[in-house]
Amino acid sequence: MKAEQYTKVEIGKAMKCDESTVRRYEREWIADGTLVYNGVKEDFQDTVSVDFDEECQRAMGISFFDWLKNNTVVYRYLFNRNRRIWTEILGTPSLVRMADQGDRIGAQMCQMFLTAIEGDIKRRRRHKKQFRNLLRFLGRRDLCDRFMTMDDARDPREVKKRPYISLPDFPPKLQRALDELTTINPKMGLAVMFKLVTNMRTGSKDLRGQEGDDRALMGMRKGHGQSYLLMTEAGFRSETVEKRRSEIRISWIPITVRDLMSKHLESVDDGDYLFTFDIQDLRDLWGDLTEKHVGVRMVPHDLRSVTITWFYAMDIPLERAVDINSGWADMNTPKRHYIDYDELMKLSERVAYQKAIPEWFKDGLEEYSRQSQYVELVALLREAGLLNGPSVEKKEDSDK
Repeated sequence: MKAEQYTKVEIGKAMKCDESTVRRYEREWIADGTLVYNGVKEDFQDTVSVDFDEECQRAMGISFFDWLKNNTVVYRYLFNRNRRIWTEILGTPSLVRMADQGDRIGAQMCQMFLTAIEGDIKRRRRHKKQFRNLLRFLGRRDLCDRFMTMDDARDPREVKKRPYISLPDFPPKLQRALDELTTINPKMGLAVMFKLVTNMRTGSKDLRGQEGDDRALMGMRKGHGQSYLLMTEAGFRSETVEKRRSEIRISWIPITVRDLMSKHLESVDDGDYLFTFDIQDLRDLWGDLTEKHVGVRMVPHDLRSVTITWFYAMDIPLERAVDINSGWADMNTPKRHYIDYDELMKLSERVAYQKAIPEWFKDGLEEYSRQSQYVELVALLREAGLLNGPSVEKKEDSDK
């Protein structure tokens, strides 16, 4: 077996001996001239000249591509990205050795990778997340914890700027895009409306058929399932499985959207998915229409930012807004990444923006706002005899 074609771990397995024995014979054979390397021999790694996925199979016995396909939707992108890391940054090291926890090559490759991305501060977090997939596949979670941890100070998150959400004329522009989408494809238009009011994630049809992966909008079924919607004359009941398998109950759906969903469900068999169109078709069409009417190309996930911003404009406290439907487990998440406060801090601008929000979206939200809480508190105090003076309705006519 030629040492230039196989790693020492592979030779040791084939000859049923330890890797240290192979290294000892290598040193002896080099000394007596039996073994001669062509070119420069690396002192810490064995390089291989095989296909990336073939090397993955030699290391773990399964395809890295298939492993990614069973774990994520963007498996093609991650596979190609890690293949480039393996070839262009790491220099095609032996993945068999990297999978061996007793071999130093894994730590050395991580250090080489961190050195290569050192100057790309804005994308360090994303690069690390991509490379972590290969390390997890190789069973090296210890390397993830040691080298690929992500810290906000060292690896800042990329905050997506959404200035269009804060513009007073944004709601009518978005409504025009939604109207045209509904004209072209009524089911896609209904899906966007339903996503906007429920604040749920989009999900993907690629997850269908896999046990336990009926999640978010595209994984919702009629009547029953992990994510489902049930409409009756008395009302509705709906739950959705979101990120990290969190289960969230939907508590608010405007009457207009509720009636449209009820009519849509009449054409859906019990247990079937609510929406069966290709999610990529929706992304493409929605991007074209928002670019046309809003001036910015949007993706369906941007609707989560729209929803929480409209809640803010409706004077709904953030701690209440994150609890409505499928919000966020951590209240700091919408603060950092989803709400554009800058243009909506003034009360006059908030009132103007609130008036521009479509009426079908605002239906039923008043009871969650601070104004409704204030009116309710004043009524309770007045009823208890603890508050005297003009009523809330006549407050504007009062001199005080």
